[in-house]
Amino acid sequence: MARLRSSPHIDKWPGHDDAFAILLAAHDPYIKLLGVSTVHGNASLARTTENAGSILTALGAQSIPYYAGAAKPFCRNAVHAPSIHGPSPTFLCHK
Repeated sequence: MARLRSSPHIDKWPGHDDAFAILLAAHDPYIKLLGVSTVHGNASLARTTENAGSILTALGAQSIPYYAGAAKPFCRNAVHAPSIHGPSPTFLCHK
């Protein structure tokens, strides 16, 4: 039986676990990753968007586009967790 090809778009606030999900999606032969969009989460939107670009670059997947999404929740102020996650919720180095 032939396996169907999937074409997802990932919408996350890239941290460690999301970096792994992007890695799997970017390199799975049955997935064509259409793009990554970012939202605020454990870090600001600027940081999560920078993380997405850093992750795609580290994976050699610079051809996959990434976009900034929502900077805050619909109903409350944004809350980040730098005391838990540090200045960046990924293991990648930032400039």
